[in-house]
Amino acid sequence: MARRGSPRAGQRLTPEKATSHLAAWKQSGATLSEYARSVGLSYQRLHWWRLRLGAPQVAEQPVFLPVRVLESPAMATDTRGAGLEIHASGGLQILVPADFDASALERLLRVVRRSSC
Repeated sequence: MARRGSPRAGQRLTPEKATSHLAAWKQSGATLSEYARSVGLSYQRLHWWRLRLGAPQVAEQPVFLPVRVLESPAMATDTRGAGLEIHASGGLQILVPADFDASALERLLRVVRRSSC
């Protein structure tokens, strides 16, 4: 009985077969472990061949991964747009909504400048 991680009968790879598997693995976009499992080979065997032969030079295909965008509490309160965030000296942080009044912001910034001098 073969021990875990050892090749099964008929699993011995020639350098040519290993090269073919490594090329197929690169094209698949799967991890080496996923590819090995899908073709009934051990990860250790393919990894050994990969180290010995190097991964074949195959044109890289872009891989798109799923993402999940989480809404931050600050974003949840302002549904009208991104707005601005101003960081001033002394750790002062001013959050300005997207539909801000420019003249009110100018007045606020003048006050902030005067008080920080």
